[in-house]
Amino acid sequence: QGEGKNPLCGDKTRVDVQMADTHISQVRHQTRGCAICLAAADLMAERVTGLTVPQAQDLSRRFSAMLVNEPASTPDVNTDTTALGPLEAFAPLRAHRARIRCAELPWVALKEALSHVDV
Repeated sequence: QGEGKNPLCGDKTRVDVQMADTHISQVRHQTRGCAICLAAADLMAERVTGLTVPQAQDLSRRFSAMLVNEPASTPDVNTDTTALGPLEAFAPLRAHRARIRCAELPWVALKEALSHVDV
């Protein structure tokens, strides 16, 4: 379980991760916040299900990098387990710096939850 809070805007999310062997079998979240935070939590939960912890951590890093930089290349979503796919919908937030934290908050909670998993 992991939590993320943004005291500036009031967004809060709690992420529960269920593991099956070395893979994430289920991600549930309870999120109270803006539409960006809610959408990010839903897409994050969908996207990391089935990944290993290192794959989910890499995906998280790539998502954060996309929000602050132009992606260097677009990996093939069908073959690259860390491809962003639908998460690329958040790329326009680069122009709205104050909203980046809204999209990253569920990933902060996921990172905390995964820190409790033995890899």
